[in-house]
Amino acid sequence: MPRDTDMRSGLGSALERALGAGHARGDLVFWKALAIVRDEATFVHANATRHMAVGYEAIAETIARIRATGAESERARLPSPA
Repeated sequence: MPRDTDMRSGLGSALERALGAGHARGDLVFWKALAIVRDEATFVHANATRHMAVGYEAIAETIARIRATGAESERARLPSPA
């Protein structure tokens, strides 16, 4: 897996652009950062602007915060390992 978020954004199969429903464990959510979906309501990511730590955050809250800055997010699902 590439080290930088901008290089990772091409990985996996793109999922619907409207985030908010259908998150599955392991889905990747991209914006200027990368998060990994833990369950339908939370994901884990390293947050250098709020907590300076790796932690769990509510998906809906975080997506709203991203959109409030004028940015968008995308998500992708990697194929299952064979």
